[in-house]
Amino acid sequence: MNTRSSRRAVLGVCVALAMGTLLSGCFNPGQVVEGVVEQATGGDVDLGGTTMPEGFPVDDVPVIDGEILFGAKMSVEGESAWNVTIGTKDANALQAASTQLADAGFAKLEASMVGDDGSGFVSFSKDDLGVAIVVTKTDEGIAVNYTVTRTAA
Repeated sequence: MNTRSSRRAVLGVCVALAMGTLLSGCFNPGQVVEGVVEQATGGDVDLGGTTMPEGFPVDDVPVIDGEILFGAKMSVEGESAWNVTIGTKDANALQAASTQLADAGFAKLEASMVGDDGSGFVSFSKDDLGVAIVVTKTDEGIAVNYTVTRTAA
């Protein structure tokens, strides 16, 4: 794994960890989680709550329609990562999200269906962007989680 790929992986993992910690209720949202991740990575973290995180590449990365449940952004050494979870009732959310990215010119890298309930994982790339989507079924509907990374030019 080259340096760029390893930094991209670290960014994605840190954002996912921050999101998991926030959603688990283990810590008070906000400064505590942001401070821990910033200290661990030397980067800048913004847990934006229930809005699209600042700088999310909305013109390049289409997302499924639904309610934004969580949004976060992290930047380290000129590279950025965003994490957005969207709630939807669409039982075919994984396929719908995959089709949107393919139609936007992204190349599929990996895909895995986890169960018959529509849950699964898919990843895409295009130019300096990487997108990983995890879809899970919840009691309230379907949660579509996007982790988007952008490498420095």
